[in-house]
Amino acid sequence: MDSNKIKINYDPIERCTSFQFLGDNGQWGDVYEGSDLSREKYSTAIADGRIGELLQIINDNYNVDENGVKIIFSGTDEVFNEVRSVIKEYEGMTLERCNSKVVVVGKRNSGKTYLVEGIFDFLERKICAADKGGYIEYLDVQDGISIYEIKGIDLGLENVDKAYSFLENRIREGATTVFYCLFAKSGKIEETEISFIKKVESEYADINVIPVITGCVDEKRGSDFAHEIIDELGDRDVVLTLAKEMNTRVGVIQKFGMDNVIKKISEEGA
Repeated sequence: MDSNKIKINYDPIERCTSFQFLGDNGQWGDVYEGSDLSREKYSTAIADGRIGELLQIINDNYNVDENGVKIIFSGTDEVFNEVRSVIKEYEGMTLERCNSKVVVVGKRNSGKTYLVEGIFDFLERKICAADKGGYIEYLDVQDGISIYEIKGIDLGLENVDKAYSFLENRIREGATTVFYCLFAKSGKIEETEISFIKKVESEYADINVIPVITGCVDEKRGSDFAHEIIDELGDRDVVLTLAKEMNTRVGVIQKFGMDNVIKKISEEGA
């Protein structure tokens, strides 16, 4: 008999936790009303520092015939590490992350924040953000997506090296997707940016840097820019986006391209 699977979804904004159970049909659903996990006291267990009590309840209720329990965690790195340190006390319980980790990088004013906001808007999620110094961490608890927006690169050796260091750390922590933002209106990719992207891909063979053209109000010009990027970086997908609708002299241009961004997150994180 396979072990039961429980998903823990921790929301750091509301400081509350929800739980899901993987059914026989292979679909996640809310734990049933009679479960101890459905009681309100356990929705605040993590925020209240009662992780051990929570894990004990999960073990008592779901470790049937000592077949074990697999816990899938979605939430912040800090809480994941806390759960990981406590779960060692429970034989037969295992823990893994649910998160897809995404890095967004690019020059200043390249549309990084607009892209991140567009992702959350497309998913119809609220934004949970924390400034970590050299980068901003965004978290989508429900879908298990962590996005790290590295603050804009000023094109200068010291600044580029600093941004690269932040990116390396995120990759080492499990980032699977890297989006490099280029503002459509600029219409060009700098030599420093080309070197930056090639360095990432040469040192981390499993990482493909995906160029994202932001603020694309003219798809023809955006397509021409994409071909220029491919000429410089080699054959690859380039995603054209307009994260928010834009009012122009000829009318309103509807936002587009975010579905392709989400698809790339799913593909690279698979």
